[in-house]
Amino acid sequence: MISPLDINCSARFAFTEYGRVKPKDESDEGARYTIDILNLNDEKLCSAREIALWEADVFSTKTKEEYLQLIEKYSRPASGKLTAFCDAILFQLRKGLEECD
Repeated sequence: MISPLDINCSARFAFTEYGRVKPKDESDEGARYTIDILNLNDEKLCSAREIALWEADVFSTKTKEEYLQLIEKYSRPASGKLTAFCDAILFQLRKGLEECD
């Protein structure tokens, strides 16, 4: 099982545009086990993640600069408090930034 206290925890997961979680590396049994045991793909959680992605404006067409600004906003919020599902939001923003290049 992957501990959320592990500094590299979020790097082991990928998030779909529909809010589902999957191992970033398909052979990562620890990530798969963690997803299963914590029921991270529960329908309500997936729906909440997807709503968070839309509210974060992840799917609007953006320039590279806009992606970078949003990545900064969700990585280092001014309030110091991370947004719910920020790992999913950041994953999709970074994916969009890669597609800009």
